[in-house]
Amino acid sequence: MENDTKIYNGFPIYDVTLEDDADGVFMMSIVDTPAVEHNFLKFNKHKQKVIYHFNEEKRIITGVALRADYPILRFEDGEYFYVKFSPQEIEKMAYKFMKEKRLDSVNINHSQNEGGIFLIESYILDSKHNIQEFKDVALGSWIVSYKVENQLVWEAIKKGQLNGFSVEITGILSPVKDEFKAKELNEMYNIINLIEKL
Repeated sequence: MENDTKIYNGFPIYDVTLEDDADGVFMMSIVDTPAVEHNFLKFNKHKQKVIYHFNEEKRIITGVALRADYPILRFEDGEYFYVKFSPQEIEKMAYKFMKEKRLDSVNINHSQNEGGIFLIESYILDSKHNIQEFKDVALGSWIVSYKVENQLVWEAIKKGQLNGFSVEITGILSPVKDEFKAKELNEMYNIINLIEKL
């Protein structure tokens, strides 16, 4: 059935899924403008309960790697479209990333690889975590923490030149179905079939 793809803000939207063993997140990028529109969490020394999300002493950064069910605008081959990640697919991607031991697969702004940066924490956000720190992020999102021993990268983070995470991934784009439109098209096809039988 054609033309039943859901439209979001004027553009089609697709789910990103893993189809075979070659698919998955193969690189974490520390970027100036994260596509998930969620920057590193900053350390707040005035809180009674100290939570080290951006810890200068330990050089740890924490943020969202993949944001569940959050539309991200893309532009490829001359066309705009949105992609999103379901909590189920995010969980698969996060576990596969860890299973493949990609703990230091890190680059900066999707270009040069950098040493001295490695993963120290990875989890899928659920209600048992401190969701106040991620109050605008849906449960099922992938949260990561990295230790940054690379001095140049750490200086760029402190200056606000690098603000969040972005993943490099291979996968399949599956159109998100507009259930209402699909139902209308199905009814239309049924009517056409009835007319053809008359």
